[in-house]
Amino acid sequence: MNVVDPRDLTTMEWCDYTGDNLSRLVPVMKVANDEEWKTWGAHALNVLRRRGVNVPDPYRFSDFQEWAMRFNQLIANL
Repeated sequence: MNVVDPRDLTTMEWCDYTGDNLSRLVPVMKVANDEEWKTWGAHALNVLRRRGVNVPDPYRFSDFQEWAMRFNQLIANL
């Protein structure tokens, strides 16, 4: 799986690019603003966990980039 480096991107850009990359596994969810990254992350978490992929809970992170980097580590091998 190609992962998207969150540095130098808005959270909306990262969610869009990553959502496109995951579209074969996760129904696409668009965010309307940068603050919705946790909602996007929870959506991805719920779908991926049902498929046996354990990604981090975005609600346990206060920093988007920290969460996105950890998320990337766990989806890189999909």
